Amino acid sequence: MSWKSLTQVYLQEAALKDVTKLSRQQVIGEDVSIYAKENDKTEHIGDVSREYYDTVLKNRVELGSHENVSLRKVVEQRLDKCNGNIDNNADIWQNYMLEGAFDMSADNFDSSEDYLLSLVEQSTPFYLTDFIKANWPAADVTNEYYKSAFTSMPQAPVFGSPGAGELYLAYFANGSKPKKGDLSVGGVEIELKGPGGRIFKTPKIVNDFSDLEKDYKDEDELLENITEYIAKLSQTAPHKSLIHEMVKLFKESMIEEYNYFKERGKMRPGNEFVYIGGLAQLYAYKQVQGFDVFMSFSTQKDGRVLFKPVNMKSVNNLLGLHKLITRDVFFKFSVNRDGSGWSLDRTQLK
Repeated sequence: MSWKSLTQVYLQEAALKDVTKLSRQQVIGEDVSIYAKENDKTEHIGDVSREYYDTVLKNRVELGSHENVSLRKVVEQRLDKCNGNIDNNADIWQNYMLEGAFDMSADNFDSSEDYLLSLVEQSTPFYLTDFIKANWPAADVTNEYYKSAFTSMPQAPVFGSPGAGELYLAYFANGSKPKKGDLSVGGVEIELKGPGGRIFKTPKIVNDFSDLEKDYKDEDELLENITEYIAKLSQTAPHKSLIHEMVKLFKESMIEEYNYFKERGKMRPGNEFVYIGGLAQLYAYKQVQGFDVFMSFSTQKDGRVLFKPVNMKSVNNLLGLHKLITRDVFFKFSVNRDGSGWSLDRTQLK
């Protein structure tokens, strides 16, 4: 069968007809008759089954309409800006915009950019759907193409690899994918990590408890030994003085963790040593990468995706970082599965 351009094809619903009995074959149901219009002449292209039309052809006919050709251009322009117009991303995002009935007014995207910048400036956590609904209240944000849009990837940068959520936020906030890093919005560089995302790649970490097994003459020496253990575990020795400040500040919980280790010969799951080591890893990561904001996300029990931005532009110690995080969420750090660096496994509201 010879098909004309889909922009010329349309459905005449009135042309639905019963399938007649064919020789040696009984077909039950309805066919959809497809027509093409060229100039003022209408030509019958052929018939397809209702199932094939509903599952395959209908969406392509809709995407080929004049209205959606215009939508496609806007979608591709936005993806180009995000370095995301690759593979089948344009199809995914056109379907997402179409199914969700998103208003493509530039004012909505500008307002969304301003809103995101205000959230990251104040280190305010937010649910992704609430963020989108703030500027697209009538849109069906979680339509059938939502997951595909959220997990679609931009072009790989010069350094690192892209991850889920980067293209999604960039698209809705006039953002771009920089050569180094995850997301740039309004001149603010954002490092984005989902569950299990590696923070700082290091040589393979080896459990060395020698500093915790040392004898000590007083509490101060014990806290120094704990500091040494955390600095080695997180491989952040250049920031040992900042680790020591945290160990002294939370000395009661540090001594409790130490006593647990001495009594059982192993670390308590989810122990505070790992948390402080994770903070040191994140702090060191910022020093190397030079981003302004660290933003994590994690799917909550109700299925919603929670984002937590941490504005690190003015952070100069681990205590300041700790306060920005723990005022409204918990971070759960762990040693990465391959032993090379640490990851942030979970972000959860208090």
